[in-house]
Amino acid sequence: MLEKWNRKLKTWHLSSRSGKNSSVILIDPCCRFPHGHHPVVNLLISKYCRDNGIPIRILVDRKCDSQICARLNAEPVLDYNFSANIPGDETSLMAMLEHFNELMFQNLVSTIKAPADGDVIVIHTANPWTLLGVYRWIKNFQHKSVKLRIQFMFPPEHRIPEGARNVILDF
Repeated sequence: MLEKWNRKLKTWHLSSRSGKNSSVILIDPCCRFPHGHHPVVNLLISKYCRDNGIPIRILVDRKCDSQICARLNAEPVLDYNFSANIPGDETSLMAMLEHFNELMFQNLVSTIKAPADGDVIVIHTANPWTLLGVYRWIKNFQHKSVKLRIQFMFPPEHRIPEGARNVILDF
């Protein structure tokens, strides 16, 4: 797994070609528990950045396990509460999507005022619950050179080739 992620991270060009001191902002609102892929992938990305002298900031859920936060040097600042009161019809998928994307947008606006030129934003398990909020936040900074690296989360039964899951967007 480490080798696979190292190859992927190299293709994502996490360091700035311009020589600027760019940093990585890793956004993982679902990192809460010690089990599962979230802490593992966050550790791999963090190690890659450390080994290559790239500053990294890791943002995780406010309820993230304290040992995970300490090991990752992560900031538990994202409010991604699935049990929150959803305005409107709670059975509506659109109401839920809007609610969680608004939460993500507000979290990013209050936590990271603005990324610096050359910063790279990484979301390794992107899904419809977060992408619109991230997009709304990033589009405010079109005057900056900000990179967005996404790996989509697809159920295994879709059998989507690895290359189709990765998206590289430069703003």
